[in-house]
Amino acid sequence: MPSIITQLKPIAYRLLLLRIAFWIALCLIGLGLAFSGLEILERLLTFKESTAFALNLIIIISTAVVCIHGLIRILRNQPKLSQLSNKVEQLHPELMDSLNAVVDVVRIPPSKRGPIEKLLVYSVEEKTRGYELEKMLIPSHLRFFPLSGIWLVALVLLVVAHFFDASKKFRYQLVDWIHGKSTGFYVAPKPMEIARNEDLEVFVTPRRWDQQCTIHFFQDGEEVEFPMNATGDSRSGFVFYDVADDFQFRVETQSLSSPWYSAIAYDPPVIDLFQLYVDPPAYSGFQPEFHDKLKDLEFLEGTLLSFDLAGESIDKLEVEFGGDSLELQKGDTGTFGFDIRPDENILLRFVIYNDTGHRAQTETIEITVFPDENPVVEWIKPGEDITVKPEDVVPLELFVADDFGLDAVILNLSISGTRQTSIAMHEADPNREPGSIEINLFETLDLFELEVLDGDVISYSATAMDNKKPEPNLVRSEVFFIEVRLDKEPVELEGMDGELEAQEVDVRALVIELKRIIRDTYAALGLPPDENRFANQEIGTDLASLRDVIEAVMVQAAPILTQQGQEHLMEFLIRAREAMEKAETMINSNATDLAIAPEEQALAELVSFEAELSRNQTNSESQSQSQSEGQSQGEQPPEDGEQNQGEQEPPSFAELPEALDDLNSLIDRQNEMNQAIDRAERREAYEEDLAKLAEQQSQLSRDAVEMRDQLERLMPGTPAAPAVDQAAEEMASGSGQLEDGNPAMAQGSGQRAQQSLMNAATLLEQGINQVASQMMDGLAGQGQQLAKQQRQAAQQSRQADSGELNQEEQAELKEQQQAISETFEEWQDQIGQTANQLREQFPEAASGLDRIQEQAEEENIEGQMSRAENALHYQRFGRAVPIQDELAENLDALAEGIEESASEMPQLADAAVRRALAELQEARETLQEFQAEGETPEGQQRLQAMQGEMSGMLSDLASRLEAPELREFAGELSLEEESNNWSGNVRATDQVIGKAGQVLLDRLRASIRELQLEMLRQSSDPPEQYRSQVEKYFEQLSEEGSGSS
Repeated sequence: MPSIITQLKPIAYRLLLLRIAFWIALCLIGLGLAFSGLEILERLLTFKESTAFALNLIIIISTAVVCIHGLIRILRNQPKLSQLSNKVEQLHPELMDSLNAVVDVVRIPPSKRGPIEKLLVYSVEEKTRGYELEKMLIPSHLRFFPLSGIWLVALVLLVVAHFFDASKKFRYQLVDWIHGKSTGFYVAPKPMEIARNEDLEVFVTPRRWDQQCTIHFFQDGEEVEFPMNATGDSRSGFVFYDVADDFQFRVETQSLSSPWYSAIAYDPPVIDLFQLYVDPPAYSGFQPEFHDKLKDLEFLEGTLLSFDLAGESIDKLEVEFGGDSLELQKGDTGTFGFDIRPDENILLRFVIYNDTGHRAQTETIEITVFPDENPVVEWIKPGEDITVKPEDVVPLELFVADDFGLDAVILNLSISGTRQTSIAMHEADPNREPGSIEINLFETLDLFELEVLDGDVISYSATAMDNKKPEPNLVRSEVFFIEVRLDKEPVELEGMDGELEAQEVDVRALVIELKRIIRDTYAALGLPPDENRFANQEIGTDLASLRDVIEAVMVQAAPILTQQGQEHLMEFLIRAREAMEKAETMINSNATDLAIAPEEQALAELVSFEAELSRNQTNSESQSQSQSEGQSQGEQPPEDGEQNQGEQEPPSFAELPEALDDLNSLIDRQNEMNQAIDRAERREAYEEDLAKLAEQQSQLSRDAVEMRDQLERLMPGTPAAPAVDQAAEEMASGSGQLEDGNPAMAQGSGQRAQQSLMNAATLLEQGINQVASQMMDGLAGQGQQLAKQQRQAAQQSRQADSGELNQEEQAELKEQQQAISETFEEWQDQIGQTANQLREQFPEAASGLDRIQEQAEEENIEGQMSRAENALHYQRFGRAVPIQDELAENLDALAEGIEESASEMPQLADAAVRRALAELQEARETLQEFQAEGETPEGQQRLQAMQGEMSGMLSDLASRLEAPELREFAGELSLEEESNNWSGNVRATDQVIGKAGQVLLDRLRASIRELQLEMLRQSSDPPEQYRSQVEKYFEQLSEEGSGSS
């Protein structure tokens, strides 16, 4: 076959394929353009997914139809060899139809071709040997690069169309159609069931496209549309109110439309009967209750709650509480019931089911259980460790409170650990109705009847037992100690060692430490077993440490006592050490109750040692003590006189608040230290960390010692200094415990140190108040003295005016008035300085003093005094007299203003009461003198003047203290009339003044009690429920006085 014919056949087939490819590419380009046009319409109109699906489907189908139609035409009109040969001949006319003839000859079998035909074939083959038929026959647009470009354009358009929103909607709808479900929305709740006549809230979350939803449903036979409310997190909600029947709804957005959802309304199970019987504990006095509605309730612990529920539609009932669920069984009476005695707060609700499995639940209620609080037991008097003589009588006062009643209050006494006795201070009254109780109990300890001796130690505490059943709450008060001694001063043992250096043993420090250990032992009695064992370990360690100290004292004191002929005193230390060894053995065996007696025996031996040492000091020690006492009374050695005299100078008041700030800072530092020790204990810190904490605690101890010295310098004799000293000892003990690797014990020491510092702060604050009161009293007293001097000067001017004074005495009047003026100027300066000192701590007092100075300037007292001086200089005594009288009245008014400013201050009210008590006592002593002297005209005048003065003072106090009873007493004094019965008049006045004094005394006692209780509360806070009761109790005391005492 000729080569040209063999080339035309593949070209014809290839040309067919290229036409097909070209057509398909054109159809794809048209499809992409159609998608682009649809996307433009989507952006303008925003189709729903179903609409976008239909339009995309139309475009795809249309494109497919066009494409198939074109392909059929291409196949029908596929290129033939004759057509190709004609095209070649058109391009090469020289062939003269020879190529078409060859095409026809080729169809003739070679065996049948003649010579002419063969020659024709050979001639055409030779002519066409160099022809490039592909370039001649394949159009340029069907060649590789143009056709590839067309396909690339088609693919780009289709890829871009893939990300069109209209295309995405088509695909989402296609997937939903394939799976047979709509995925455009998430609708809740599921199942869509609602109890009849209840509200159904439907939540819809569109999973794609826009989030603004509308809901469609039928209402009165017509389809209505409402917008849904956005609830956050792409969710919308709608409430169908009071659903009575089944209904359907659907949801739409601008791009989505859901199918119709069906909501089923069912008849829910209902509780037809609800009964709750509340049976509180009988001892509480609460009455039983009945409730027929489920609601939040509050009950006392131990209250029995009995529930009974029933309902015709209820097939199953569960109660959920405290995270648990309990299925209730139907009883013989056809009700579901259960009993519960909750001991803590719980949340409770009932879940009910009907026979169709539909579920309903009640609202959740809260059952609050409040506990029967422990009694509050606090010592009011003496409320501290005291030292008395063997023949003294010690009054005790105890405050006890409970929320429901007290069965008993027992006073526990232990005399030197050898004799124990109990005294019932209160027993329950069987006729008393249950309820809260607050009482003050009183007891008197007659030491003579108790047969105590010098050196004995009485420990006393109170145990209160409330009326709780079946097990009452037992509370023990703080333990206090009464030391029986003939000498009340703490002593130090002094002696000389081999190197002639003085040694001192502070026996009082040993006594204080042992008292603390005994208190800790009492406190450990009521602890749970695990905590009790831990506390016993700490107590045992403290006992061992104290015993080592006593043994060291014995070694140190033995040669000194032998030298002084007092070796018999060593027996006290020996017995104390033996008793402590016994107590240590009991503690280490966890027999806490058995350790108290030997501990108290050891305490009594130490106190006896101290007492005997006081009475049996050597002459040299007595001389040293006398010298020390002489120095304290002002008999100073010559070389130390100036220094001691400097120490006696009163400190500036400004240093006291600064000291209080320093003390509070020390409290904060110790609190931070306690927290650090607690962290070290919990994470089991290394020895290096404990060593750092020990050094910090040791530094705090040194700072506390400096604080104690500062307090003793600023306020000699202040009780705050021993409290700080005790804190320093605890800090030092804690430092040693940290060095020994025992942070648990160091934590206890740190807490006790912090508590001692807090007590010291309270005492220091009270001391600052007293100092401020003394400063105000001093200013008022100076003003009264100035007024008195001015009044005397006026009297002398009258005498000079009447000629009763000689020339020398008249000349001295001007000098006397000048001295009063100078004193007044000094007084004014002192008022200003005092106001500045008190301004930060006592702004009310400072403002009052400022007003006093302003009043003095307004009344021009300095100018009046200058006028008086000028009148006396020119010996115009008659003119000086009224000026001096007015000055005396003005000075009295200024002094009274200072007193009033002080008495109106809450911090200084006690000082005003004390001053009034002193004046009343002085008045009663004067009345006794009147009674002894008998009736005289002068006595009548003095009595009337006293009655008027006392009436004015009580009336003023009644206004300041808001005490109406004082006003009544003032009225009685002002109404006292002169009578023939002189003695009866004096006695009546004395009785009224005595009653007024008792009211003021009760107020002062109440204030002292409140201070004592405040310190007690810092040591042991009462339960929260009783705190308000205790505060209310003392508020009543402050208003009514302590009449019961």
